[in-house]
Amino acid sequence: MAKNYKTLDTKYLSSIINSIIVGNSKAKSRFMKYYYFLWRNGIDTTQTKFSEMTEEEFWQRYPLSEKRRNFLKAWENTREYKRIKLLLFESQMIDDILKIYDVM
Repeated sequence: MAKNYKTLDTKYLSSIINSIIVGNSKAKSRFMKYYYFLWRNGIDTTQTKFSEMTEEEFWQRYPLSEKRRNFLKAWENTREYKRIKLLLFESQMIDDILKIYDVM
């Protein structure tokens, strides 16, 4: 049984993302990467239901220039993004193993 991303601890995820995103990134860039990652992966926070947000709704809520949008879309192909995604999958896998262990 796969864990739904929506149930992940967003404080933990936030600390992972912030530790991976390059330290010299500007604060606004770091936050936009964080929100973009949550939206692209359908992860909800207590304040925002990213899993239900369309692309249009996301860009309305977080208005950016076309250049910044393209930057975030290209960011998905970077090692940084892939590392965060890998840690997300790893966290999901560990949680799944613990659930299976609890059932036994």
